Amino acid sequence: MIATQILSSLQVVMHTVGSVVTDSSVHGWILLLPVLALWQRHLAAAVAPQISLQTKAPAAPVADNPMYDALTGLPGQLQLEQRLRAVPGARPEGLLVLGADGFRAINQLRGHEFGNKLLMLIAARIRAQVGTGAFLARLPGDEFAVLAPFEDAVQLKTMARRLLRCMEPSFVIQGTTVDLTVSIGIAVDNAKCDHRRRLLANASQALAEAKESGRNRFCLFNAALSGNAAEIELMIGDLRKALSEQQMYLAYQPKQDLQSGVVVGVEALLRWDHPTLGAIAPDYFISVAEKTGMIVEVGRWVIDEACRQMRSWRDELGVNCKVAVNASVFQINSTSFVFDVATALERHGLDPSCLCIEVTESNAMTQAQSSMMVLRQLADSGVCIALDDFGVGHSSLAHLKRMPIQELKIDRSFVDGIVDCEEDAAIVRAIITLGKAMGLYVVAEGVETHAQQALLAQMECDAVQGYLIGRPASAAALGPTLAAARSAADSLQRFLEA
Repeated sequence: MIATQILSSLQVVMHTVGSVVTDSSVHGWILLLPVLALWQRHLAAAVAPQISLQTKAPAAPVADNPMYDALTGLPGQLQLEQRLRAVPGARPEGLLVLGADGFRAINQLRGHEFGNKLLMLIAARIRAQVGTGAFLARLPGDEFAVLAPFEDAVQLKTMARRLLRCMEPSFVIQGTTVDLTVSIGIAVDNAKCDHRRRLLANASQALAEAKESGRNRFCLFNAALSGNAAEIELMIGDLRKALSEQQMYLAYQPKQDLQSGVVVGVEALLRWDHPTLGAIAPDYFISVAEKTGMIVEVGRWVIDEACRQMRSWRDELGVNCKVAVNASVFQINSTSFVFDVATALERHGLDPSCLCIEVTESNAMTQAQSSMMVLRQLADSGVCIALDDFGVGHSSLAHLKRMPIQELKIDRSFVDGIVDCEEDAAIVRAIITLGKAMGLYVVAEGVETHAQQALLAQMECDAVQGYLIGRPASAAALGPTLAAARSAADSLQRFLEA
């Protein structure tokens, strides 16, 4: 069967090659590249799943143990619940619940034996993505759960994107090709005493929301999603106190220029240190702030505080770099946004070029006409506009052409795999080439290894941001580091000019 599939696909490729190579131009060969890539994916889809099906069945002790799933050999729901009831470790944990989209219809059409084999292949793909640091379990039906420690919610989102993408190649079972996607619900642990026990229910609710929103996507659970009016009202009251009682603060993550090695900017990241709940994940409270309109007030404080800190660094440490803040669609379309930005810059005596407003494409395209007008006003005043998380979501070239941006940030889900995954490397290289052609400053997010940094430099990416360069840190902790880096860069420049 495998040999037949390989021969069939090879014949298609050779026929295409014969028609393309008659064109001796470079364009002819370029046309051939997608065909070869398609054949490579076809071959992988034909061979890998068949090999996977030859793995041994779970050992008898696992099959008879109620703590394990007899089909996949994975821990079952009982073992997951034990983990959730256990005393949490030093690092917070997030729970991802994955559900196969349309699995019931496949099961009914192809039969339970076919469905079981499909579930085994899904489990194998998930296992390959989550690594050894996470706890993978099989839930009833077509669902799986991943319990993983995390530094911030962005890491969980990156994992979710990898899991979505690993399902893209077709599954081949007994000569039948099946295309299947998954939806993912995410719930994060916080300091609430009973919240950890509710992680599974919360992640399952977020999964339901992801499926209702169109499938093949992930959704992060938050208080607004829970529909718990009392919890939402409590969060709103706490949010109002947070600003007035200085419970919120900004952490800053540095951004390094690859050519000079100089830290050219920092991204301001909102943090909330609740007096009784401890650190609360931004995704948990920002959605509530957006739904209630409080995000405008919170965002105004973030911009003003970021500008104040930049002024302080300049006056006290001689640090001269750009600060970036993330803007919500609700901020962009508020009547006061342009005024709030201008007021903060004027209050702290900063040139508009010192500030960068980061927006995602989906945010910019919500109420597109008014959003474009606001962003254009800011860009005309000298404020830098950056398109964040490029490569996910719409990623429309037509939108990219219309937006008044100066900076393009490549989403970390692509950067994460550029060393080992040729497809990720090709995508990142294409984005960098596109950005350069449009005269944009291209930044890669989520850089964690020297190998990633070196490859991005080889691809002529302009700058990098991630844990390799520096983790988010308080202004007090990061300030001396920025000053030392600037001093070293100035000394090197003077040496080169001597």
